[in-house]
Amino acid sequence: MKEYWWLSLDIFEIPHDIHFDLQRFASAESEGRTEKATEHKKRKAREEGRVALSKDLPAALVTLITFIMIYFLAKNIFGTIQNSFIYYFENFDKISINDDNILIDYFLFPFLKVFIPIAATAFISAILSNYMQIGFKITFKSIKPKFSKISPNVIKFLQNQVFSVTGLFNFIKSVVKIGIIGLAAYITISSKIEDIKNILFVDGLLNSAIFISNLIFELVLKVLIILLVFSIIDVIFVRWQYEESVKMKRQEVKEEYKELYGDPNVRSRLRQMYQTLLSQKKMLEEVPKADVVITNPTHFAVALFYDKFTDEAPRIIAKGKDRFAQKIKEIAKLNNIFMYENVDLARRLFSEVEVNDILPREMYSLVIIAYKLAMEKKERKIAV
Repeated sequence: MKEYWWLSLDIFEIPHDIHFDLQRFASAESEGRTEKATEHKKRKAREEGRVALSKDLPAALVTLITFIMIYFLAKNIFGTIQNSFIYYFENFDKISINDDNILIDYFLFPFLKVFIPIAATAFISAILSNYMQIGFKITFKSIKPKFSKISPNVIKFLQNQVFSVTGLFNFIKSVVKIGIIGLAAYITISSKIEDIKNILFVDGLLNSAIFISNLIFELVLKVLIILLVFSIIDVIFVRWQYEESVKMKRQEVKEEYKELYGDPNVRSRLRQMYQTLLSQKKMLEEVPKADVVITNPTHFAVALFYDKFTDEAPRIIAKGKDRFAQKIKEIAKLNNIFMYENVDLARRLFSEVEVNDILPREMYSLVIIAYKLAMEKKERKIAV
């Protein structure tokens, strides 16, 4: 049996030195980026020109809207061109090349009359289609000159654009798009096949031209609508891809938070200090109405107040340690409040009873002496 070298399966073997990196198809979660991007991260990406912008949507919208505009202006465009040609052919022997107004009046103005509405429509459509996706933002970082753009890394480009999720999506999208467009063209032309055959028997070249123009318009309109649908799918994919690309690791989120708002532990400590200062200020305002202040000569001070109409026992309205205890004592002295020195009692009251709490029953006997001495001092003062 005769052998053919070109039928050998060896030529279909993949060389061993070719490395196919499956990481190109890896998701953000597989890279440890599990957290959604913060607004600060998205804002920085936007300033760098990284936005969720689909190029298919502007292309489809601009083409569709411009084509529709041309369709509605076709009569005026055809009339302008027709009048220009009629004038040229009727007056070709009278037109002077040396006349300065010829170029402007008979060439430039008709051209602008046809071109400006179409160009304005395309320009406005392009601006709006991009604005609808990303809003308005001017940044020059994306157009900043880079030597890597002049001499790009071809291998890296192929890895990012071809052997990636984006490349796979674009390939599938292109294949499906071509198939659907081909099917739409086949159905449209098949439905008009008899009319196309009868063109040869139609009287008048103008009627044939109108029929072909309508057929072309119908076909192009269907194709553009199909492209618009695919562009919307592309917008959804681009936004998903953008969200995946800007996802962050938990450590990145923590570092960003520290950078913007400071260390959470430090902020918590500052918040506690602030609350403590507010609490101390409020306690110092309560000290002047105290009945008695139990003190340790240097370390503790506890102010007691008893309202016989609302409380069943004295309550602590202020307490402090070290420097704050000295402030309580100073205010008590200024307001002539009796201070009773008892090291054990002051220490116990400070550690066991909170501010605004009523003294427990087992401590009643310990503070009776202080209240009795305070009352005697007040009576002596009244007697004097």
